Amino acid sequence: MIPGTMSKSHIKIYGVRYGETVSAERLGQIDTVLTRAYESLRNKDALERIWSDLRSELGWSAVMISKCLHFLARAAECGENVPVPIDNAMSRNWFWPRVKQAAKKAGINWPHPGGIRGNEWEDYNRYLTLLTVWAKRLGWSIVDLETALFAKWREPQTSS
Repeated sequence: MIPGTMSKSHIKIYGVRYGETVSAERLGQIDTVLTRAYESLRNKDALERIWSDLRSELGWSAVMISKCLHFLARAAECGENVPVPIDNAMSRNWFWPRVKQAAKKAGINWPHPGGIRGNEWEDYNRYLTLLTVWAKRLGWSIVDLETALFAKWREPQTSS
């Protein structure tokens, strides 16, 4: 048994519990869908369509899809501004609440629900768009911004 959520992830990805044999059919399906996604990225197809295919054909979560898109785009040599992965700890639980708080302090009327918790394209695109615009404003690549955010998140928290 894998501790934490990894056991659940194994079921979502492969359709079987950790330690059980993954069917050749499921592995073939994953290979086919990821190969098609890779080719679509190389052809500069719309991320929304690629996301939709991964979601509908594999049934994966936003976290898993975003990580696949990120590494497939890097492998496909899509340049510096590749889709970034989203995760629960840093992106959803640490970073996004701070974004909402900053918007509120700045008097920005935050759209409802306006979150990034769901598994749909709109949720991920909201996150990706913010990071893309912010990175461009800083003159950084989106990967550099994501790296900086993760580094900040990993810093020990001090209470003031």
